[in-house]
Amino acid sequence: MKRFEDLHVVIPEKEDMFVCKKNSVLSVLNREITILGIAKNVKTQYGENRMVVHYSVGDKDAKFVTNAETIKEVLLNVRKEDFPFTTTISCKQDTDGKRYYEFG
Repeated sequence: MKRFEDLHVVIPEKEDMFVCKKNSVLSVLNREITILGIAKNVKTQYGENRMVVHYSVGDKDAKFVTNAETIKEVLLNVRKEDFPFTTTISCKQDTDGKRYYEFG
């Protein structure tokens, strides 16, 4: 009987899997983080077209899932070769009371 490892099957790594702890975006607000990569158009229990953001703080990596248009718009404009990069995400409020995120 053959063993699975003897079959030399290459299992493709899914972009949205990022094997690490899942946090809320709130856990990284106003902290310097290194964004390692993103997975776009991810379907979750909360809906479609979400983004998974893979990041690290110090030597610990984690991820958060977001549907925030400002975060998605900014990160979709970062070229793949420009990852990883360091930034700070902050939450602001407009005059109507709606929250939005800024990168700095």
